[in-house]
Amino acid sequence: MTVLNSTTVEKFFAGKRILLSIILIALPGAAAIGLLMASEPLLATGVLLSIPLLLAFIKWPDAATLLVVFYIYTNVGPVLMSYHGVPSYIAQGFPVLL
Repeated sequence: MTVLNSTTVEKFFAGKRILLSIILIALPGAAAIGLLMASEPLLATGVLLSIPLLLAFIKWPDAATLLVVFYIYTNVGPVLMSYHGVPSYIAQGFPVLL
């Protein structure tokens, strides 16, 4: 006969807790992106593309620094504001990544 101790039970439910938490985060996120896609498809596409980018910045902080240096060197912010109609708070707030 085997005895279940607390660590065995915790190990058994640890994987299920992680899966449950991922599901509880993913379902509302998918619903929110679906609702956003119905009303603003360009914004929803930007959100979907920015999620892997932000995860990469968390994993490799040097990538964010290099991206901001590239942004400043190429003067992308004023070009976006002048020729493409991007609001100034978005174009000027990009170095906040640092």
